[in-house]
Amino acid sequence: MSLALQTFTSIAPKINRTVQDQNIGLALQRQCYDAARTALGHVVSINYDEEIETIQGLYPEAVIVSAGPQETCPFPYPLVEFARVQDAVAAQPDLTHVGIINADVYLGGVPDKVFDVIAHDPNAAVIFCRQEADNLSVSSARPYLHGFDFCIFPRAAFEAVKLDGLAWGVPWWDYALPLLMHTAGTNLYICTDAKLLHFTHDVNWSVSLWSQGLSAFYAAAKDIDTDPKLFEDFFDMLDIYLKADGLGHEHEAMLYTGGTLFARACLRKIFKVGTVL
Repeated sequence: MSLALQTFTSIAPKINRTVQDQNIGLALQRQCYDAARTALGHVVSINYDEEIETIQGLYPEAVIVSAGPQETCPFPYPLVEFARVQDAVAAQPDLTHVGIINADVYLGGVPDKVFDVIAHDPNAAVIFCRQEADNLSVSSARPYLHGFDFCIFPRAAFEAVKLDGLAWGVPWWDYALPLLMHTAGTNLYICTDAKLLHFTHDVNWSVSLWSQGLSAFYAAAKDIDTDPKLFEDFFDMLDIYLKADGLGHEHEAMLYTGGTLFARACLRKIFKVGTVL
């Protein structure tokens, strides 16, 4: 089949990544953006109106699509929903595939086998396991199969799923998208050997975002009929913690632990229904 792939990201106007007391965030993001363009060609950034002037100054060559005014953002700070990507895809009728990539991951290349799979299977969705790296110039990296950060989906499946409330930076998006693509009828493939590096940084964990992401994932995933108990058991267990301000113990720690268990269950499901390339 003929491949017409458009990859979307959301460049941050400011980003903090510290090495030896120096903030290398913007330089790191530039490396990641350039690498994605080299590997994938054209990459479009979706941003709120208030961010666009700053990003155009940093990336004069970038194509930027408006996500609207920042006041429409449903999150505590400006994170762009994937529903806005669906809007951008709808404006490009010739696309066959949609790529989603985090702005802070370095894509050193896509193995030829990925494009071979897409060429022979029009329902193929490919997700890429990332690795953690302390320095992008170092070739060795710690394997980390629990995060993806880059995916390629068939256009029809991407447009068909409910993505409201899921966004770059909101917990569970990199589990939600593959599972939702699976329910939309894709054949899930998992690439574990692409050079996809994520620069290790301190976790900036947010209870409110965790809750929002979990709620959005549930709203999108409740129609999954292949393994509904995977979701129902966790939501039943965590529902009381999401709604309470404190229960006489470390509320946030319980949420974080529950989230970790939930993520592992999602990961097992993804590998169970997917084919490792």
